[in-house]
Amino acid sequence: REPGKAGSVNGGGAGSESVAAQVTAVLDTIDVPIVVVERDGKVARFNRAATETLGLTQSDIGRHLRNMQAFARLQEIEQWCLRVMSDGLPSRHDSRSGDRSYLLHIAPLAGPGGQVGGAVLTFTNVTAFRATIAQAVYEREYTKTVLNAAMDALVVLDANLQVQTGNRAFYDWFGISREKAQGISLDALGDSDWKASGLWTALKSTLEDNRAFESLELEYPSPKGGRRAVLVNACRLMRDGSALALVTFREIGRAHV
Repeated sequence: REPGKAGSVNGGGAGSESVAAQVTAVLDTIDVPIVVVERDGKVARFNRAATETLGLTQSDIGRHLRNMQAFARLQEIEQWCLRVMSDGLPSRHDSRSGDRSYLLHIAPLAGPGGQVGGAVLTFTNVTAFRATIAQAVYEREYTKTVLNAAMDALVVLDANLQVQTGNRAFYDWFGISREKAQGISLDALGDSDWKASGLWTALKSTLEDNRAFESLELEYPSPKGGRRAVLVNACRLMRDGSALALVTFREIGRAHV
């Protein structure tokens, strides 16, 4: 037989051989590697994708999963299969083959009378997805590191001028923790003069009308005491169809009393 052309899980006669051939033909049309194991954990059949991707050969038919080089990194794979066949509940696991990452799904295979007669293993290639996630995490952490190293205070506000995220300088400037600042209105972080400043109108115009923000020189009460003169700039950002404001604060000296 061709690689992957194994007998039926339940074995038995020319009729079962014909059914097995039909099943294998169907499996070979699927690009995802599929391996079928019997109740005792031995390989019954696999499709062409498993041959090409996992390197399985005809000699693997009838072998225990634990003895196969293709699954050497998955020392518990046979135990997982036996547990699935015993409990009748599917399971998911991470696996690797060479430089590729896979999501291994093991599902019980019903036999005659509805009894579990084996298990079906499918290997979904998630290499590109994992790489994308890893890159996104790297870029996020890299950006966070850069922003936290900035001397200027930076904050992202939503359409209601509520704090979404900021850098370390922002939280230090306003004397508030990241947790307490989340979702709070920016004007609540200052005194009555701060609340009455023209910053809020200017930010609303930038967010709602996409008007260019003109730098503002304001005063704000420092949590360390006294008041500071600060130069404020802002620009409009879009995320998932919603407008956000990136606001920067640069201290330019002590305010005149």
